[in-house]
Amino acid sequence: MNKAHNFELKYDWDNARDAYQEVLDIESGHVKAKEGLIKTGKLIRTLLRFDSFLELAEEKSVEGEFQEAIYNFNKAMTLKPDYLPLDGSVRRLQQILNKQSQPVEIVFISDGATWVSISGYKMLGKFKGEYTEKFLPGNYRIVGRRKGYHDILFEVRVRSGQQLPVINIVCNERI
Repeated sequence: MNKAHNFELKYDWDNARDAYQEVLDIESGHVKAKEGLIKTGKLIRTLLRFDSFLELAEEKSVEGEFQEAIYNFNKAMTLKPDYLPLDGSVRRLQQILNKQSQPVEIVFISDGATWVSISGYKMLGKFKGEYTEKFLPGNYRIVGRRKGYHDILFEVRVRSGQQLPVINIVCNERI
């Protein structure tokens, strides 16, 4: 039990769990060892979930899916034990996500006859002239549709700190 307790003081949950298991192998009814085994098992699972959310946040950040990355990073931080410091790579990810949480203004121009939408996000509808809106950083698909004309599609990568050119959405090629 002392060995398990010493491992716990060092936050070495794997070895603490193994030490509790050794006690239970000798005395299967040892109440404190059972409690310790359960506690260390929960802590190990929490740390695994923490690492999993951080890994997913990193993946989503690389893919440019910043809102999902921020969500997963925040989930990880709710699981992070107080004693665990954030290493350099996690701090860099945190800085990237903080920067990419700032909205970016996008200017659209259309002809009043083309239906404009942001796929899976918002229908802008028909408008003539300029339309301006702020978007959170991420990847967007802008679709223009007009009856009797070919649809148009723009892939837009919105990033904080980068100014996008005006996006002209006019369906003018007849089918």
